[in-house]
Amino acid sequence: MIDKIVPLLTLDKVEHAEIIGNLLLKNGFRTAEVTYRTNCATEIIQKLAKIEGFKVGAGTITSIEQMLEALNAGAEFIITPGINVPVIEEALKRNIKIYPGVVTPSEIEICRSYNLKILKLFPCGIFGGKKLLKAYSGPYYDFKFIPTGGINEDNATEFLECNNVIAIGGSFVVKEKYLENEDWDSLDKYLNNLKLRLNEYI
Repeated sequence: MIDKIVPLLTLDKVEHAEIIGNLLLKNGFRTAEVTYRTNCATEIIQKLAKIEGFKVGAGTITSIEQMLEALNAGAEFIITPGINVPVIEEALKRNIKIYPGVVTPSEIEICRSYNLKILKLFPCGIFGGKKLLKAYSGPYYDFKFIPTGGINEDNATEFLECNNVIAIGGSFVVKEKYLENEDWDSLDKYLNNLKLRLNEYI
């Protein structure tokens, strides 16, 4: 199972992977989702997968080929931005953990037909956030969600306290300004402060 807090990493420099992975692990964050939004995503996964005690998954997966490339690189789970039936069926055939993205009841019902009960809720913020999660806790009491989109260091705890939230995902864990400036000392301090604030869930 993934951790309660899953940093979303969209990295365009392979040399950043090991630095960031080790900083995350040092501060208690043992899981990350590498998004396939850059050309070097596969190489990033390869680097992170080699860090002992660190779990890496692949996000923004939109094709079977992309998924297989990520798995071969060391990804341990797959996250899709929406319902992608071919990817879901191939993942299940291979017994791979997959968390499809949903936002509507109809999409949740499709996942139910595949017996998938842990789903990414995206984009959570603009579709109601906690109100949406509360609404789904009734008819979908047996589902757990990983909300992403609109989550930050100030509201993370509110989402983590929801009974039907198994984890949260967000790029707020590794702030872009630290990446752009390669300010690793400041990132380390920020992660440490974040760990203290969210210690109950790390």
